[in-house]
Amino acid sequence: MKRLTLILSLLFFTAVYTDYSHGGDQKSVIRVNQLGFLEKDVKRAIISSNSRLDGNKFFIKDLQKNTVVFDGKIGPVVAGVERQSSFGFNYVLEFTALETVGSYRIELEDKTISPSFKINNNVYAKVIDGLLYFLRVARCGNTSAELHKPCHLFDATNSELDLTGGWHDAGDYLKFTRSIAYVTYTLLLSYDVSKPNVSQYFSDLDQDGIADVLEEAKIGLDYLINVYPDPETFVYIVGDRADHLQGVRMPEDDKLAKTKRPAWFGFRRNVLSQYAFAMALASTVFEEIPQYSKNAKQYLSLAKRAYSKAQSVEKEHYDKLCLAATELYRATQDTKYLSEAKAFNDKLSVGHWGNWADNTLLAHARLGEFYAPAAKKLRDSVAIFYNLSNKHLFGYNTAYTFSGLYAAITTGSAGWFYELLSNDDSYADLPTRIRDYLLGTNPWGICFISGFGTNYPKNIHNRLAQSLKKAGVLENGTIKGAIPGGPVKPAEWEKRWNDLVPEGEDINVELHPPEAVYFDHFRAYPTNEASIYGPSEAILFFSFYLRYLSDTPN
Repeated sequence: MKRLTLILSLLFFTAVYTDYSHGGDQKSVIRVNQLGFLEKDVKRAIISSNSRLDGNKFFIKDLQKNTVVFDGKIGPVVAGVERQSSFGFNYVLEFTALETVGSYRIELEDKTISPSFKINNNVYAKVIDGLLYFLRVARCGNTSAELHKPCHLFDATNSELDLTGGWHDAGDYLKFTRSIAYVTYTLLLSYDVSKPNVSQYFSDLDQDGIADVLEEAKIGLDYLINVYPDPETFVYIVGDRADHLQGVRMPEDDKLAKTKRPAWFGFRRNVLSQYAFAMALASTVFEEIPQYSKNAKQYLSLAKRAYSKAQSVEKEHYDKLCLAATELYRATQDTKYLSEAKAFNDKLSVGHWGNWADNTLLAHARLGEFYAPAAKKLRDSVAIFYNLSNKHLFGYNTAYTFSGLYAAITTGSAGWFYELLSNDDSYADLPTRIRDYLLGTNPWGICFISGFGTNYPKNIHNRLAQSLKKAGVLENGTIKGAIPGGPVKPAEWEKRWNDLVPEGEDINVELHPPEAVYFDHFRAYPTNEASIYGPSEAILFFSFYLRYLSDTPN
C-alpha cells in the first residue's frame, strides 16, 4: 500500500483580524473537488478542524472495492490562514500519486468523510452539456427553450423592430445586448480554441451534425442581427426596472410582455466593441460550418460597422477595441486591423480582473500570437493570479465582490490561454486551483455548478427557478448548470445587503470565513444570482479539458 503525507506547499501572510464566525459544532470537514480529477492532475483536498489533527491518520478508500488504497498522517498545520477558514486548524492533503481510475473518498480517524470523487480523464466530459442546459432555459422568445413556453413575443414595445429571442440576462427577464454579445463570443471562442481536433468532442445531442455549443451561439447571433438593423439604430437593452417589480412568475406570464418591454437606443463604445468582436469571431467560425456559412459575410459586415462606429463615440474601453480589432484581423487578415489592435494593446496594462466588463485578459490572449508585448502582458497577468492563488488556502485569487467567482473562472481560462500560446506550463496549477475551488474545494464545501457534485446551490436568485419550485416542477429552486455570482466581503454585505436574508435562514452561518460570506438563499442576489455570464465563462474554461478525453469509461 502506498503512503501519502500531507505537505505544505503554500506561503501565507499573517495578520490580526476579527472573526466573522467559526466552524460551530462541526469537529472536522474535508473540502475536495466533488467531480474529481484527471489521472495526471495535481490532486488536493483541504482538511479543516476545530481540533489539532497533526499526526492523525487519514485514509483514501476505493468505493467500488471498499478497500483503502492510500493512507498517511496529517500535518503540518497551515499557518496564517485565519481569515480564509472558519476553522482553527487547516491542513493541505496532496494525493497526486493516486492515478488509478476509480471512485474514492477520504476518511479521517474521527470518522469525518469527504464527498465522493472520481479519478478519470473523462470526469469533466458532461460539464459543458450541463452549462448549455442553463442557457437553453434562459432562452427568450420562440426559441425552443427548456422548462418554459415561448415568451416575450412582443419585445421592443416602443418600436417596430423584431427583438424577440436571445437570452434573459440573469435572475430577471431583461435582455442586455452586451450580455448577449459577450456570451455569444465566449461560446464561439470555446469552439474556436479547440480546433482542429478537439472540437469534435463537443456534444451534438440532437444529432444534426452541428455542435450544441454552436447552436446555442446561433441563438445569440440571431438576436444580435436585429439590434443593429441600420447604421443609425442600435439597441442596447430591452426592458426596464419595471421588470423587478413583478416578483416571481414564469416568463410567459409576464404582465409587461405586450405593453412595457421597451427598447433602449444609443451608441456606446463598450457595447459596440463587444458586438464587433462577437460578430467577427462568428464570421470566422461559421465560415467553416456548411449549414451556417451563408451567414458569415453578414456577421463580418456587422462587425466592421460596429467597430467603426465604436471608434467615433466616447473614449477609453481600449481592451474591447483591441479584442474587436484582433478578431477582425483574424477574420480578414487585413493588417490595418492588426496595427490598430497593437496600438490599442499598447494602452493596456496587465489584467487584474477579467469578466464581461473587463476584457483585458482576452485581448492579450487573442493578440498574443501576433504581438509579443501582448503575450508578455498575458504572462505577467497570469503570474499575478497564480501567486495570489498560491497564497490562498483554497486557491481563490480575485476579490470577494459581486460576480467575483465569474472573474476567478476567467483567470483560469487566462492560464490555459497562456500555456497553449507559450508551451510554458510554469503556471499550469492556476486553472487547477480555480477549477477545484469552483467544484467544492472552498470554505462552504459547495460545488458552485448546480446539478453537479454532492452539494450545490439549491436556491438561486432566479425567478424562473423559483416559479418552477413553487409549481412542483423542480424539487429545489435551482436549474442545472446555474453558477451563482459567488461570495462577497462581509463588510460589503453588512453595509449594503444585510436585510436580504432573514435571521435563522442562513444555512452556511457556521462556515463563513472572516474574509467572505456566501448565502444560498433566493433573496441573496449579490451572492446567489445566476446569470448567463457564469455558464458561458465556465464553458470556455472547461473546453480546454476536452483535449484530455480518453476511451476510458466514466
